[in-house]
Amino acid sequence: MAPPADSIVHKLPWIDEWFSADTVEGIDASLARAATAAGDAPRAAYARELLRELRRASPTSLKVGLEALRRNKRASLRDCLRTEFRLVCRFMEPGSDFYEGVRAQLVDKTGAPAWKPAALADVTPERVAAFFEPLPPGEELDIGGAGAGGTVAPPQKGRAKL
Repeated sequence: MAPPADSIVHKLPWIDEWFSADTVEGIDASLARAATAAGDAPRAAYARELLRELRRASPTSLKVGLEALRRNKRASLRDCLRTEFRLVCRFMEPGSDFYEGVRAQLVDKTGAPAWKPAALADVTPERVAAFFEPLPPGEELDIGGAGAGGTVAPPQKGRAKL
């Protein structure tokens, strides 16, 4: 049975093309070109929709997310989980874009977060790399050795309970 006409399956070649860029800025540019291209109205409309969503998101989150996909592409499940735990802990730190997004969307209901930094160009490679640095001693995810059953280390003061 073929997927319905409006299924995202039919859009996967477009998505693969647009999101194959090496940087978030490249993805943005690819979507912007497709959004204004003549000749294929459904493709252009979908590119505009994705571009609008991309530009609403936290520039830091976009760059960290792309880096996480790259780093974890061939990583073990254990390493992926460790990386994701580090990212969650860093994104949950006070003053992070996560809290700004919650404030803008759920508290003030303005839908206008003040991301810091506000522009993709201002998110430095050093800022992105800091999200992936090991957590302080005793705060790393401990999932045990192979076949050990593994555990999650108890949350430390100031860290979100998962």
